[in-house]
Amino acid sequence: MKRPTLDSSFYFITCPTFLHQPILTDIYKEVLLINILENAKKLGSIYAYSIAVNHYHILIYLQNGDLLAKLMQKINGKTSFQINKLKNGSERTWGTYWSNIIFDNTVCYKVLGYIAGNLLKHKEALNFEELYNSKFSSYKYLVKQRGEENARAMIQEVINLDIMEDGVNIEEFFKSRLKSGKCNNIAD
Repeated sequence: MKRPTLDSSFYFITCPTFLHQPILTDIYKEVLLINILENAKKLGSIYAYSIAVNHYHILIYLQNGDLLAKLMQKINGKTSFQINKLKNGSERTWGTYWSNIIFDNTVCYKVLGYIAGNLLKHKEALNFEELYNSKFSSYKYLVKQRGEENARAMIQEVINLDIMEDGVNIEEFFKSRLKSGKCNNIAD
């Protein structure tokens, strides 16, 4: 069944890895990022992206909504082929993607913040400085467009960065891990 599309619209796209496996190491994220940016330029305008270990998000504007399926096939098909080539394998890479048409500027603003801050949400960036320096988030571009204070506010409006799932303050959590020697590097 064909997904509903609309011309001249923003699309919020989420695509998980197959079975949400955390397979997107930095080298595979690089492959994905290049494919997203190359294909988005050809078929639409990309406004935000985030690539985590087990999924990615993009916010794209498409003049022709019918190009959504083609865009996703190009991104996921080429990326899957290249990742399998790097791994010398033939495993399924992607699960089913979700797409939402954004009808409202307020929602679009929130989606921009959500995507830009997604690596913070999933603890793949530990602070705004790491997020800014990550090539797997469009946060740096958001800061350049809107200023650091506004970009942070956009993220904090949709992602609660102060409280972790168990109610612990993130900053205090990492300080205590550093003091105890349990957080020597990102792999801990």
